[in-house]
Amino acid sequence: MQAHAIHTQSFVWNGWLSQGEATSFRPNMFQVHGENGFSVDYGTRRDDGGGTSWVCFCTIFAGEAISTYTGAHLSTGGVWTNNSDRARKTQVEPVDTQAILDKVARLPLSTWQYTAEDATVRHIGPMAQDFHAAFSVGANETSIATIDADGVALLRSRACISSYKRRMRGLPNCGARWPACTMNWRR
Repeated sequence: MQAHAIHTQSFVWNGWLSQGEATSFRPNMFQVHGENGFSVDYGTRRDDGGGTSWVCFCTIFAGEAISTYTGAHLSTGGVWTNNSDRARKTQVEPVDTQAILDKVARLPLSTWQYTAEDATVRHIGPMAQDFHAAFSVGANETSIATIDADGVALLRSRACISSYKRRMRGLPNCGARWPACTMNWRR
């Protein structure tokens, strides 16, 4: 079990027991190799030696490539999953659907590029400052938590379904004229 930093300003730690030597593959890199991954632990020390707060780049949790003490994780399929456990929430309050819909209707949306990304990459959505001003959610005015954007989008989708169902109830012989209106919305 050997580790060799063969590039300038590189660091290699090798925890691969069965795969032999680990070498650096680029200059100015910090590399950690381990059969089961690695964990960064902090906070108070637990009885098992880990920290009460941690991020694990490991195979310990099935289906998770990056696991965190918060319950959020990146799946081995590349999907970021937010923790949304009811037990981890407090001060749960219903939303005023119409007030949210009014704010969504007024929320400026744009296409844009991040200054740090390649010029060919474009995105669409609101600016964090506008989102925060409209909904007063999230940790700060310069970022949008995906769970907050998802919540607004789900509310808007629910409103569209309700509106569609109301319109279809008012159409005589709906099934013959527009088959889509006979869909079972409870699926």
